[in-house]
Amino acid sequence: MKYTIFFMAILVLFTASKCDESKGKDKILRISHGTSFGMCQGYCFNEKTYTSEYTINYSKAWGRIEPGSLPDKLDSVTVDQAIWKELCSKIDTAIFNNLPETIGCPDCADGGAEWIEIQTNTRTHRVTFEFGQTLPEIAILVERLREETNKNKTIDQ
Repeated sequence: MKYTIFFMAILVLFTASKCDESKGKDKILRISHGTSFGMCQGYCFNEKTYTSEYTINYSKAWGRIEPGSLPDKLDSVTVDQAIWKELCSKIDTAIFNNLPETIGCPDCADGGAEWIEIQTNTRTHRVTFEFGQTLPEIAILVERLREETNKNKTIDQ
């Protein structure tokens, strides 16, 4: 687990280049979108991270499962540049950075949590909200990230 997180951090640091398509002044280095469910069994944490070079998928399991039976999943592929530029074009960093870190009651009453985290050349900001909800300020971005996440899902995720 420690090595997985270390690998992801190194990968992001060495491959991150700036996205000039954003609407704000900051240059986007990384975009992450994920979901988690506290009262869940199996792969309950899923995150997809985009850089200008790679798309990184990370999943981990918990719940009443045999230890080691569902190992963490980590894979990366070369990012489709059209998708990277499209995602960046849907972000206004000034608007995103003004959103609160938590909106609503994420994962309350077993509803699940969803988040978007954007790293720019000046800061990293994460917004966590109730799974499946739409945030008017970033609705187009949330919808597009969900499309990308759902397009490559497998049954065991």
